Amino acid sequence: MAMSWVCPICGYSNTFLDKTCSKCNQNKLNDTETQRVNAWKDEVKRFLEDYERFQASSVPKWNYLQLNSEELEKIPGGLEGLGLAGWELVNLATYETGSSGRYTVHSLYVFKRPYLKPDWYDARLEDIKYKIPKNYQRYLLPKALRKKETPSPTDAEG
Repeated sequence: MAMSWVCPICGYSNTFLDKTCSKCNQNKLNDTETQRVNAWKDEVKRFLEDYERFQASSVPKWNYLQLNSEELEKIPGGLEGLGLAGWELVNLATYETGSSGRYTVHSLYVFKRPYLKPDWYDARLEDIKYKIPKNYQRYLLPKALRKKETPSPTDAEG
């Protein structure tokens, strides 16, 4: 029966002779490094669980956006683009400007979308990303959490 080791980064089972993981190409970690990776995984798991609990128990909060016709024309995709970004049109009002019989009709669009992040979300995510070296973030953080890059002091460490 062949011996194997499981990569703590991606969970792939490698042969005993492999010095790097066949899936994620990370070097085989020593016990101390494995403990650090497992601690990071646990922290990411707690973060995501806390966020899920927050979303499930929160009263919706809203972000609002007001645009006039000229501003809306500058938005890539216009109304469709805003809809794809999660904005819902909740009101459309028209108004006139001008004087002496020279009036211009304008439109004012009001949009809303849910604001579903707790106050602690950004700071805690940045703290997690700061601790985890970038070469591990790809495997430890879901893709949606890796969008904004944060330099990690542990990147300089082996």
